Amino acid sequence: MLNACLSGRLLYDDCITFDDTVLKPSTNIKFLRVHLNANLSFITHADKIVSKCNTRIFLMRKLNTIGLNAEGLKMFYISNIRSVMSYAAPSWYTFLSDTNKQRLETIQKTALKVILPEFSYEEILIALNLPTINDFLFNLADGHFSKVLSNPSH
Repeated sequence: MLNACLSGRLLYDDCITFDDTVLKPSTNIKFLRVHLNANLSFITHADKIVSKCNTRIFLMRKLNTIGLNAEGLKMFYISNIRSVMSYAAPSWYTFLSDTNKQRLETIQKTALKVILPEFSYEEILIALNLPTINDFLFNLADGHFSKVLSNPSH
């Protein structure tokens, strides 16, 4: 049944039955590993990224304690943490709040401090030849949409 809530928005609250399977309405969806809510917000997606990356930073710390060098730790970061933060970024990055963008930057700061703990974040970026995560994700999205715009068949 379709009901109107106090805000004037429409809500779907009836379940759908399909071959004896009951499908309940949801305010969140995960599509191609990107989490989206009914308000077209990516807050849940940012939460999932932060959680997954924190788990991987724990593994990165373990690799550091057993003696993996800075180059190996950088490779681990790029392939196992930054890749999680950048997956499908053109579809969601520009919709993130500044707070959630800062959370992603904090993930990178934390990971890079594991590699070179004696330096400041800015010094580490220069030493490892890496951009801030927000610059990286913005450029990823910008590059994607520039290609789309320049292709007349899109």
